[in-house]
Amino acid sequence: MILKPLQIIWSESAISDLKIICDWILEMSDSEETSERIRTKIIKKSKRIIFPEQYQTDETLGTPYRRMFVSHYKIVYKQDNENIIHILKIFDTLQDPQKIKK
Repeated sequence: MILKPLQIIWSESAISDLKIICDWILEMSDSEETSERIRTKIIKKSKRIIFPEQYQTDETLGTPYRRMFVSHYKIVYKQDNENIIHILKIFDTLQDPQKIKK
């Protein structure tokens, strides 16, 4: 079976989440290198989706939302159609899990 390549599309909310996370890391660590390293890891991880069901269903949001982790950051995504994946949210799992619904 040959898998069609997936198109990964980031929502404005996920882009904003990533910026907020990286800005916070920069502020707390005073290290652009650390901030950029986390940013790069999150982006690279999102590109590792080969098929939509590859990662677990998110326990807080339920179906059709799936999740993957980079350190303590959760990347939430869902399949839009056969070959489109939307990255919806980047969430710091050290926060209250119910915040992800907001």
